Amino acid sequence: MKKLILAVGLMALAGGALAAGKPCEELKAEIDAKLQAKGVSGYTLEIVDKGTPAGKVIGSCEAGSKEIVYRRG
Repeated sequence: MKKLILAVGLMALAGGALAAGKPCEELKAEIDAKLQAKGVSGYTLEIVDKGTPAGKVIGSCEAGSKEIVYRRG
């Protein structure tokens, strides 16, 4: 019974960590690296509050409260 309670507790902690999402700067760096690897140039990536119209949303971070926006130029 103790093992079952321990397993449930560990799964609850792991679920909370996954729900938190990635830090925005980390995700932005990963997306930037992928775009550069594909040879894309002349773009900007910006971290904005969710729902702020600023370009094409290509990522979500900080538990969905922020978005990463891609713009050409």
